[in-house]
Amino acid sequence: ITLIFSLLKGKTNKMKEDVLEQHIEQHDFDFDQEWAERQESEISVLECVYSTEELRCDTDSKGVRQIVRRLRLPHPSPSDAESQAVVELILTLTPKYPNPGTVLLIDARVARNDGGRRVRPASLPGLLGACRTEAAAYAVEGTEAAMAVLVVADAWADVEWQSIAPRQMSADDVGSAVNVVGAGVAATPGDEFLGRRMVYSHHIIAQSKRKAISQLASELKLGGYFKIGWPGIIMIEGSEENCIAFVDSIRRMRWQYITVRGEQQVKLRSAEFLDDRRLFHKKNGGA
Repeated sequence: ITLIFSLLKGKTNKMKEDVLEQHIEQHDFDFDQEWAERQESEISVLECVYSTEELRCDTDSKGVRQIVRRLRLPHPSPSDAESQAVVELILTLTPKYPNPGTVLLIDARVARNDGGRRVRPASLPGLLGACRTEAAAYAVEGTEAAMAVLVVADAWADVEWQSIAPRQMSADDVGSAVNVVGAGVAATPGDEFLGRRMVYSHHIIAQSKRKAISQLASELKLGGYFKIGWPGIIMIEGSEENCIAFVDSIRRMRWQYITVRGEQQVKLRSAEFLDDRRLFHKKNGGA
């Protein structure tokens, strides 16, 4: 009898262990599914924000996802304005990302180097350091970090590169280095344009700032949307003059970082009304 009870007890314990193991496997599977779905959602957002020339997503043989952001760095000399370097920022989404404590892996490489001296590898640690610091902050709570990291990378390309670029050029180039900004659509007197802007900021949180943005858009008869949180995104549409005025005004507010990531000018045909070309229609005279 004792032997029978021992065998039954052993069998019962084995069944409990099997059930527990199955529960753990199912638990891990559920979480793996959650991470995969969150990664897919994050990538979908990025693909909406960036063009295929600016960003691509790859998957390796093991199913690990990578986001590759191409940063185009112009030569600041007006005599060489057509030349540019391309740095690829590579974000690797490991299987457990964005699980708390799992950091987004970040690397960078020079993909294009016109003239052979536009970008040196020594320039990249500053970019990598800023991006990795941002990713580590988001890993603490297990929140998606890719968008925030790319905003930091864009800031580096827009701001830091302008101070780094002269050190990448020969002595002859340094003397004529200036910041070159691309021109918009050619205009003649009397032309009217519908303008659009996509503005990125490090974050939009304060209620006072959100109210000021909405009020300013309303006063300038602009349509659009803005996203609160990290990062902050503002999209506006209206007359080109009012779009310019809007951007000039919000730049005077206190921001940790803000930049115009995209703009568009649409020339109106004769006798065409601006409101007929809007994609973001006004509501009660504003955004």
